[in-house]
Amino acid sequence: MRRKDVLRMRSSLEQLESRTVLSTFFVAPSGNDSSAGTQVQPFRTITHGIGMLAPGDTLLVRGGTYAESLTTWKGGTSWSSPVTVAAYPGEAVTIKPGQGAAMALDFRGASTAYIIVRGFTIDASNVAHDAIKITANSSGAANHIRISNCEVENAPEQGILTTAGAGYNEFIGLNVHNNGAAEGWHGHGLYLATPNNLTSGCKVHDNQGFGITVSCEDSLTACDGNIVSGNTIYNNARAGHWGGGIELSHGHGIQAFNNVIYGNDGGIQIDWSAASCSAYNNTIYANQTYGIYVGPASTSAVVRNNIVYGTVASKHAGLEGDYADAGIGTVQDHNLIGVDPMFVAAASADFHLRPGSPAIDAGATLPKITTDLEGRPRPLGKGYDVGALECY
Repeated sequence: MRRKDVLRMRSSLEQLESRTVLSTFFVAPSGNDSSAGTQVQPFRTITHGIGMLAPGDTLLVRGGTYAESLTTWKGGTSWSSPVTVAAYPGEAVTIKPGQGAAMALDFRGASTAYIIVRGFTIDASNVAHDAIKITANSSGAANHIRISNCEVENAPEQGILTTAGAGYNEFIGLNVHNNGAAEGWHGHGLYLATPNNLTSGCKVHDNQGFGITVSCEDSLTACDGNIVSGNTIYNNARAGHWGGGIELSHGHGIQAFNNVIYGNDGGIQIDWSAASCSAYNNTIYANQTYGIYVGPASTSAVVRNNIVYGTVASKHAGLEGDYADAGIGTVQDHNLIGVDPMFVAAASADFHLRPGSPAIDAGATLPKITTDLEGRPRPLGKGYDVGALECY
């Protein structure tokens, strides 16, 4: 073998060895994209840092504001070997694109998968459409995107939008608020038009339309298998238009459980080709139009173990107060509807139950729901409590 070939091989092996060891990269406002990406020599932009990642790698972003729209991603291969882009522990990091960006974070393509984004404030004040969009391109749909512990705010349209079959995503522990234009009905906290997404542990509030919409008009199975659990959803429909807490539609087997929903235009709506969808152990209080509404385009819905109380009035024909059912084959049982549940302090959004509440031990046993909104085991007493919170 010629000397130059030996040297070339040695150089390649050294780069590979270095690349294997250096699995965590860093970005900082004082960095340089020509640097090594280490903690003492960080990159300058998140975009450049993402381009250096391989499955299993992590990019840590130091505190500051980054005027970037993140549109090009490196994917992982599984949840055991994802790529992770995260705020540096204990430091505040804001992603705020400048004027002209379509989205703040844009995921698309079949290889855009098994990506974790954690710990950012995502300010979409300047974008044209959504704060986060997960969709498809000619290679296929993005999938398995996990957004956790982020604040998602100020988009003119959706806070988070999934379309075109881009499913199996997770939205965990988010604060999604103030999305949607000042006028018009458009603009939800999360609009999920794809299957098998999980939305859990989020606060979703002060958005223009619905807090969380699971709906797709392209296919009756496009939204199958979504789970919406353990969220606190309030003050949506902020401009006075129609916008409930949760909408379940255009899919089979969609579940909403252990959610607290209050102060919206409506609570939970199940309608529009929803089949075998369920609402379990939700606490729904003081919404403006309806508590739970099962519409005529719903079949075989199950409504069980919910507290529905204090709906102010019905502004729309057919949505009669705390509960209305126009669906086909709805099963409704073990709910506390229109009866004072004896909350600890509803005026300050404390929806725990006081001793003596008629909701205590009054629920049906649901083996799939083993904890309440705050992680306490169910049941704590003789039986399941009705609503999102077990009495303790």
